Formats: sequence, structure tokens, C-alpha cells
Amino acid sequence: MVSNASIGRNWFFLLAARVTPRLLGGVFFALIARYLGVEQLGIYALASYFTMLVNPLVNMGLTQVSMRDIAAAPGILRHHFLDFIVLRAFSATVGLVLVQLAVRLLHYPPSTTHFLLLTAWAILPVGIARLLQDFLVALEINQYNLFIEFAVNALTLTAGTWLLVTGYGLYSLAFLSISTGLVRLGLSLVIMSWRIGHFVFRINLAFLRSRITAALNFLVIEAFQSVDSRIDGIMLSKMQGEAALGLYSVAVTLLQMLAFIPDAYYQAVFPSMARSYAHGLKQELGALYKHSFRLLVILSIGVAMVITVLADRIVFLVFGPTYENSVLVLRIIVWSIVIYSASVVLGTVAIVSHNERPYTYFAGIAMVVNIVLNLILIPTWSFVGSGIARLCSMLLLVTLVYRLISKRISEVNLFY
Repeated sequence: MVSNASIGRNWFFLLAARVTPRLLGGVFFALIARYLGVEQLGIYALASYFTMLVNPLVNMGLTQVSMRDIAAAPGILRHHFLDFIVLRAFSATVGLVLVQLAVRLLHYPPSTTHFLLLTAWAILPVGIARLLQDFLVALEINQYNLFIEFAVNALTLTAGTWLLVTGYGLYSLAFLSISTGLVRLGLSLVIMSWRIGHFVFRINLAFLRSRITAALNFLVIEAFQSVDSRIDGIMLSKMQGEAALGLYSVAVTLLQMLAFIPDAYYQAVFPSMARSYAHGLKQELGALYKHSFRLLVILSIGVAMVITVLADRIVFLVFGPTYENSVLVLRIIVWSIVIYSASVVLGTVAIVSHNERPYTYFAGIAMVVNIVLNLILIPTWSFVGSGIARLCSMLLLVTLVYRLISKRISEVNLFY
């Protein structure tokens, strides 16, 4: 039987681990906005868009597969630790190469190109470190993730503030990103070695092949979702310039700071849902799904209403009057937090119940709709058009997945 206390404890630590980087990262982003201005903020944001765009290739579906496998049978980690690391190192290298190629092919101005190429090197250490942190989530020892996130983000904020105040400029932030990525990797390795102990350092080719096969659906799902959520920024930067992306990224950053609640809940409840399905407890999985859906959607509706009313005050307070044009798009895309909360729960149930194949198709449809809408709306509406396109594509995905889960697992009503 799944323990509510266990889920609550996991959610607390994961919530704290999610709040820490988003809060400290949001403060750092606001400092960049104030010290470097709209255009350089857009360049800085563009680097993160490229990184997140290739994140599915870096992840290669290993997050979901490893968490599902380790949550069901923790002993697998000792015997196949090196196998997971080899896969992630390879996929992170592929991601790095693809970013380098994409940046060169898109012919950005030289200063933008150099910054993007340099920042991309952080993909390697961060990619491997994130896998190690996923292991900690699967083993439900999430207090260590909280420590890692606090240490890395406090270092980023402290060192980054000093670099901005002393006038080192945008390029120094690329070196900072690489340095903090190495710190994250070092801390993750030390904690894994200390908590787990002895690993079998042997490569099992049969296991590698089986994990790659199992991860393919997740890779495609993540690729579709990543393109769906990040392509708008890259299209905006090419069609309207870095300044437009800077204004758009203000709203997106504030939205991402709010997304820590569903993200943390997903990681907290994933092991429990995976065990329920693995042990044939479909009724228990359905109960977890209903409770999670109601909790997150109702909570996110309240948050969206507050942000809609206070959007202008929030933008002026955090970023300053220079970014007043970001207020309208914030009022639009903040409602995507409601849709995102629903999609987190629905996606989790689809994954643990092995319904990832239809989920893949739905994610692909939503991605295509998002790209088409951006092509139509950006020329006329600029970054506001990107916000509308994002909202529409997310709503389409949630509607399709909700119908799937209602048929195969359980229906859910917000009010009873």
C-alpha cells in the first residue's frame, strides 16, 4: 500500500529542491535583465532555449526508464550504474554537437553565436549530474537533491552577481554556467558514492540494448514536448530579434518559477504510481491519479488568477519598467500553468501504465500545431503570438491525453 506520509515527505523535499533553483534562478535572471538590458537578456535566454531543445536527446528517455526500473527494483542500480552513465555521457555528447551545428547553421550575429557555442559546453556535466539526481529521486532520498540544488544555485547567484556588478558582462556568464555544471556533477558523484556504496563497474551490452529500446518512446515524447515548449523562443529570435525574445522570456521565466509545484509533485508521486501499477494495484493507481489531478489543477487555477490580476506589479517590481511590454503576454501564458499541472499528472499516469505510445502521437500533434501557430502569429503579434500559440498547443495535448486516461484508467471530476 502506498504511504501518504511517504508521498508527502518526498513532495516536501522535492518541492524545496524545485523552489530553490527557480527562486534563486529567477533572482539571477532579474539581475541580468537590469544590468545587461533587453537584447543581451534575449541572448542569454536563447542559450537556455537551445539547451532545453536538445534536452530530450541528452535525457534519451533514461529519466523515466531508470526511475521506473529503480523504483520497482532498487538493486538494479548497483549492477547497472555504469551502463546508465555510459548512455547518458554518449547522449550528452550528441546533444552538445547538435547545438553547435544548429547555432552555426542559423547564422546569428557573431557575438550571439560565440556566446551560444561556449554556453553549450555545460550540457556535458549537467546532463550526467541530472541522471545521478534522478537516481536519488527513484530511491526516495530527496533531501540530497535539495542540498545539491541549493549549493549550485547559491553559487551561481553569488558568483553571477559579482560578475555583473564588476562589469564582466555576458561572456563571463557562459564560463559560470560551465563551472557550476562541474560543481553539480562533483556533488552528485560524491553523494551517490557515499549513500549507495559499491557499484559493479562493468558494461552489460544486453542491458544497454534493452534500455535503449525501452527509452525510445520516452525519447520521442520528450523530443515532441521539448520542441513544443522551446521552438517558440528560437523562432521568435529569428523572426523578431533577440530583444523580442528578451521581453517574452521575462514572462516565461516567471511562469517557470510557478511550475515547481506540479514538477515536484510529479517526481514525488512517480515512484508510488509505478509500484502500484507494477504490483497490479490499478484501483490504487486510479485513486492517486484522481487525488493528484484535483489537487494540482485547483491549486494552479488560484495561482493563475492572482498572477493575472497582479501581472503589471510583478513585472515592474522584479524586472523594472523597461519590461512593461511583457505584462500582456504574462497574463496570457500564466493560464498555461493550469494546463501544465493537468498534463503532469496525465503524463505520469500514461508513462507508469505503459501508455507512452499514444501519448507520443498526441505530443507530436501538439508540436506541429504549435509550430504552425507560431508561423502564423509571430509576424503580426510578435511575442504575444508566441504566448497564444503555446497556450493552444498545451490545451490540445491535455485534452487528447485526458480522453485516453479516462478510457483506460479512470475518469476524474474536479468537484467530487
